[in-house]
Amino acid sequence: MRRTSRSPRRDDSNAHLPPPPLVSPTSRPPLPWPLFSPSLSPSDDQSLPGPGPVSASLSPPLAGSDAPLLTPVDPALLRDELNDTPQPLLSMSTRLLKAHTPAATVNVGDSEGSESGEEDDEDPNSGGPTGRRVKYDDFTTIDWIHDSAVERARLRRLRARGASSPLALAWDASQAWVLVALVGIASGVIATFIALAEEWLGDHKSGYCADLWYLNRKFCCWMQDEESCSGWVSWSDSDTGGGWWTGYAVYVAMVVLFTFLSASLCARLAPYAAGSGIPEVKTILGGFIMRKFLGAWTLLIKIVGLPLATAAGLAIGKEGPFVHVSCAVGNILPRMFAKFRNNEAKKREILSAAAAAGIASAFGSPIGGVLFSLEEVSYYFPFKTMLRSFFAAMCAAVTLQVLNPYRTGKLVLFQVTYTTSWHAFELIPFVFIGVLGGLVGALFIRANLRVIAVRKWTWLRRHPVQEACVLALATGIVAYMNPYLRESADAVIGGLFRDCPAIASLATGGGILGTAGTGGMQWDTESPIVRHLCDRSAYTATAMTLAAAAVVKLALMVVTFGIRVPCGCFVPMMIIGAYCGRIVGMGVDAAQRTWPEASIFAACAGQGETGCVGVGPYALLGAAAFLTGITRMTVSLVVIMFEITGALSYVLPIMIAVMTSKFTADFVGGNESIYDALIRLNEYPFLCPKEEYSAGAPAGAVMTGAGDLVVFPAAGKTIVDVERILDESNVKGFPVVEREDNLQVLGYVSRSEVRYALEQARRRPDITDASQCIFTHDTALLHAAGIPIATGTIPTSHTTHGWTSGSTNNPLRSPAPSMSAGALGPFASFGSASTAGLTPYMRTAAGMPVLVDMVPWIDATPVNLVPRTPMEVVVELFKKVGLRYVLVTRNGELLGLITKKDVLRHLGRVSTHSVVDHDWLINRLVG
Repeated sequence: MRRTSRSPRRDDSNAHLPPPPLVSPTSRPPLPWPLFSPSLSPSDDQSLPGPGPVSASLSPPLAGSDAPLLTPVDPALLRDELNDTPQPLLSMSTRLLKAHTPAATVNVGDSEGSESGEEDDEDPNSGGPTGRRVKYDDFTTIDWIHDSAVERARLRRLRARGASSPLALAWDASQAWVLVALVGIASGVIATFIALAEEWLGDHKSGYCADLWYLNRKFCCWMQDEESCSGWVSWSDSDTGGGWWTGYAVYVAMVVLFTFLSASLCARLAPYAAGSGIPEVKTILGGFIMRKFLGAWTLLIKIVGLPLATAAGLAIGKEGPFVHVSCAVGNILPRMFAKFRNNEAKKREILSAAAAAGIASAFGSPIGGVLFSLEEVSYYFPFKTMLRSFFAAMCAAVTLQVLNPYRTGKLVLFQVTYTTSWHAFELIPFVFIGVLGGLVGALFIRANLRVIAVRKWTWLRRHPVQEACVLALATGIVAYMNPYLRESADAVIGGLFRDCPAIASLATGGGILGTAGTGGMQWDTESPIVRHLCDRSAYTATAMTLAAAAVVKLALMVVTFGIRVPCGCFVPMMIIGAYCGRIVGMGVDAAQRTWPEASIFAACAGQGETGCVGVGPYALLGAAAFLTGITRMTVSLVVIMFEITGALSYVLPIMIAVMTSKFTADFVGGNESIYDALIRLNEYPFLCPKEEYSAGAPAGAVMTGAGDLVVFPAAGKTIVDVERILDESNVKGFPVVEREDNLQVLGYVSRSEVRYALEQARRRPDITDASQCIFTHDTALLHAAGIPIATGTIPTSHTTHGWTSGSTNNPLRSPAPSMSAGALGPFASFGSASTAGLTPYMRTAAGMPVLVDMVPWIDATPVNLVPRTPMEVVVELFKKVGLRYVLVTRNGELLGLITKKDVLRHLGRVSTHSVVDHDWLINRLVG
């Protein structure tokens, strides 16, 4: 039986959805127990909870009312009628029994299916005591408890059916592995395309191929030295004249053009494609819903716009957005499988693996990708998710190896071989680099946040394309002057990581010639950047050039990161750190060569002129330390740096620099990374699972009091009243209480479920404005609301969910009286199965009002806390259980409500009034 999408819609396209959930007077089965118990298997009966025990004595009928009386039913006749009921109706009714809601009802609709969208007979909306659900609204938080309950129920049904079919169980278990493999392969393919597109666009900023204009520089000079290749013509040497000024003008024009195209695509077609995407990915993995952020259109625009933005030479990188790209792939592909398509919590397991594949695709670092997903972005990371993340990262790395986008045959981007080892006296400069990286990282975060705030709250937000083009113009004008800013990021960072020969001087022919101690090795084949960096006779000029490049790059990055183009911050900050680290390394090398007999350099004694200090490793340490300063990554970053360089001998110095940088940045600017700061600035509802919060207040001081809440009474509200409440309030859910003057809690119902049920009910002609909505099946509460209740008897042989009418083993037993069969008149209850076949068992008087049943949508087991519960406990519940709300009660009476946003708002106030100001130095530096 094919079922349709369960998302609520307002147009005619949802005509295929189930009609309003009505149970007519002649089709209402006994409540709260279903009549379909004979269709349940013994195994199902033992594993599923059910409604409370049926009372043998029922309430007397209301005086003067036309309340219907229940006709006793012969069990044999009941079995015959059930055998005559169409099989689809029986299977759907069985699903309703397995939903095991506290007050289970038979939900009526047409037999074409429900809103779940599955092909089999599962009901993904049945969450047990947590109620049924529709598709989550945009900008809401998922219900982890409900989705976990749905998954457990699905597995229980699958195992019951698959006992004789091991292949079905094997296929279900392998779906996740198939998905993560496809995500990894797709991420590798996309990364290859982006790398090739960026290289092609970047090469054409400097020149063109005279033979075939569409070739980039490497293919144009295939099997030739690129420096002496005659087929590649730079714009400065072209026949157009103008020389250097022609190259300058073309470079600046290309930078502005590429930026304009990228910003226009993002601003006009896919706003979510702009930015890094990691803050939003972290928030989504934490359970937040952001429609279209991981959609196909956003993915396409990001794939096209990212190489344009990075090839323009802006102070941004492409490695961070790769996480967004991979997670978009991980959001699209799970639609092939129902268990991921219909379960947001399960889908986030795939997204965690996709984040690992994104880093593996960006850096060629599969192990670092897994650790990055664990340390930085994932909210829920069980052992099985770690294995799947490892497999996805492996598939991405293998795809990169096969496609070979860098044409080196290796995964490492900047493979380096260091012939010198580090010495004890170098620990001091290692620590200094870490301190410098922490200070710069904290300074960058604060300054960039202020720029983003100005951009967000001023007229600049209305002109994103113009702003990006102005920044591109400034970048092009300044960058062309400095070769360390003009060249591509890969070329610059690869040259900075390279070490130099023991003794070298700049040869007259432009190469670096080896002398004594180098074996006469010729270095003419090295790039101009390496030749310039390794000219020890020009250390001072080189250091000044690098310092100027670092300052300009940092300033450009502060104002550029966050514009409306796809942009990351990994590689730009690594380049800035490499600039500074190289300067420190050149200073240490020059000091050792100037005072070789100093006691601090005693470890270098006897090495003569072969060299003692390696300059390249300092650039590597600087890149790691500065990146730690803005991301606060530690373990994953050390592994990534090792994997992208292969510098195993310098793992320990990298660890020293990284930890020093993190301690410094945490002390100076707090422990917020740039991504956590952006989450806070954008006010996303995210609680960091690694953070230890000090709340300092009881729950009663933080809750929204009952007097300020909008509640639904168990009965007494017409459909018009409920619609007016929805229109006049903007809250996401409503506590359900016995009466408005008696706030005894019955449950909690979400706004989206109420809205969807009412929309469906309004499509039925027998629903009028006077139709009442009931949120309980308790006869006493319904009687108090003026709803007629009948009396009757139930056959003692009837069973429900494995418990007989007199059973005391029901785990959901409620002492409150329940409605008997036929207790209500015409009844509207949203659901998926028609019960027209039950007509012989019901009879009622005409003229009774039609009721809309909301009970199946209620979370009957919300988490309740007492007012004196410490907020530290509340925060831990929200973080580790994944709650969306908690009710504050005393002896079952509603006192207030705490939502995730209430918790975040309180934590923000606590941190604002903290006696410790971590930002004292930053405030002095940036005002």
